[in-house]
Amino acid sequence: MRKDMQWKLSPSSLTLFEDCPRCFWLYIRERHARPSIPVAKITEGMDRVMKAYFDSFRKNGTLPPELLGKVDARLVGDQTLMEQWRSFIGAEENDVLFRGKLDECLVDNEGRFIPFDFKTKGDVPRQDAFKYYVTQLESYGWLLEKNGYPPSQKAYLMYVYPKAVGDNMMVDFGSELQEVIIEPKRISDQLKSASALLASPIPQRHGACQFCVWVERTHAL
Repeated sequence: MRKDMQWKLSPSSLTLFEDCPRCFWLYIRERHARPSIPVAKITEGMDRVMKAYFDSFRKNGTLPPELLGKVDARLVGDQTLMEQWRSFIGAEENDVLFRGKLDECLVDNEGRFIPFDFKTKGDVPRQDAFKYYVTQLESYGWLLEKNGYPPSQKAYLMYVYPKAVGDNMMVDFGSELQEVIIEPKRISDQLKSASALLASPIPQRHGACQFCVWVERTHAL
């Protein structure tokens, strides 16, 4: 990272910026994070086994059956590269170091890279559930492009959820695939706006944001 770079942002913090500029400013500038619920270990475990499951098909150059007939693409073939992206993929934009972790990635027949993310849910996801993850997926597309991998204008979410319990406590999981239209180039403008906001005084409380109310009461800001 260059010495003149000031901010380190991620897809989740950029999503926060879009949700509430004041909460974003407080988190990045003052490290006052919103109250949060710890990530359940089952979610971490499902994420781990899903990656291993996709890796087993990568070795054979095939697609998992859940994707057959649904996506016109293949898994990124380089396991080492995929492991690198899962650990860290970053790029610089003006005074921002933007970085994230990519669960999985596909490549279409035109050589465009398609971000792919796993989500563990407690039930069948709503049809509009994807809207909460558009910025995250666009961020991955932007990061891919910045690293020399042309992105597609679409991405995929795979939701995994429990359906039933059978003999010997074997849990039956269901899955659902959602295609999401993305505009990775939009992220450049978002990073520019986020950087400008961080260089400015703290914003006014954002609408009816209850987190802003909580911070004002607990920190007297």
